[in-house]
Amino acid sequence: MSRSTIRQALAELQQAGLIRTWTGADPSCAMMAPYLDDQIGWAEALAAGVVTQARILRLDRIIDTVLAQDLGLAEAVFLALDRVRSTRYGEVISLERSRLPWRNGFADVLRRGLVERASLQRTLEAIGIRSIAGSEAVQLARLSAAEAALLGRAEGDAFLCHSTNRARC
Repeated sequence: MSRSTIRQALAELQQAGLIRTWTGADPSCAMMAPYLDDQIGWAEALAAGVVTQARILRLDRIIDTVLAQDLGLAEAVFLALDRVRSTRYGEVISLERSRLPWRNGFADVLRRGLVERASLQRTLEAIGIRSIAGSEAVQLARLSAAEAALLGRAEGDAFLCHSTNRARC
C-alpha cells in the first residue's frame, strides 16, 4: 500500500473516532478498544462490554473455486455466512463474511441456524467441530453500492470489514 493510502485510512479512522494518532519519531496509532481475545472470537472480543446483535444476510452452501485454490483445497464447497453486526441501538459496527469448507453437520446448521446470539464459533462447537486453523482479517474497505445499501451508508464510504476463512475444521 502507498503511504498516501495509509494516511487517508488513518485520517478516516481518526475522524470516525475509532483511533487516536500522534506523531513522534515514527507515526503510530492506538486502537481505543479492549485487548482482543481470539479464544472467544473476534466480534465478541471487540464488543467486550458492549451489547451487540448480528443480522444474518446469508447462510448458505456455496461453490467457490477461487477460494478453494487459494486455500489449497481439493473441494470447492463452503458454508457461507455473511452478517452485519451492530450495537443494540442499531449502529452498524462491521460487515462480516465467513467461508468454511463444507463438513458433515453443516446441513443441520442451514436448517436450524446459528446458536447463542448468532455465534459461528459456538455453532461449530455445538455440532462437534473445533477450528484448528484459519485466518481472520479486519480491513478498512470502500463500500460497494450493494454493501452501502445494506449498511445504510453512502457508496464509497470507508468501513470496517471482517472476513474469516477456516481452512481446517
